[in-house]
Amino acid sequence: MYRGMLSTEGKLDDATQLAAAIRAYLARTGRERVSSTTLMEMALRVLRRVDMAPAATAMEVYAAWRDWRRRQIRIRHECGEITLCDKSWLSEIACRSWNLSLRAGRIMASQVERDLLAGGRSEFSRAEIQDMLNARVAEFGLADAVPVERDSQPV
Repeated sequence: MYRGMLSTEGKLDDATQLAAAIRAYLARTGRERVSSTTLMEMALRVLRRVDMAPAATAMEVYAAWRDWRRRQIRIRHECGEITLCDKSWLSEIACRSWNLSLRAGRIMASQVERDLLAGGRSEFSRAEIQDMLNARVAEFGLADAVPVERDSQPV
């Protein structure tokens, strides 16, 4: 929400408070887990309700661009197979390669995905993906905790 709010007068504190309101609503309704799509819809609804429609629109534009860009990214595997890049696949590799929790693996996958989407390229080797992941893990200071081994098993 904060990134969407940057185009308006919103501040980090505003985004934090709106996120806390969504979290409180989910806790009150007993929903421990919801999809990212549901969270997005809730954030859009909240932003519009508090007269921050431009921020909601910015979030929608970014989400549409991200979805379009995701469909362009291809991964070339060692066996020659080419697949679409999938964030859950990135998360699985992060968890397996670095023995990360699911939450930490998702954070690392998000970082790598952001790097992939930002570039103009549309095809990456699996080894490049692993190297990008290793670099992100090192940036977060997790590299000292677990020795790195290149993932050799297909997911």
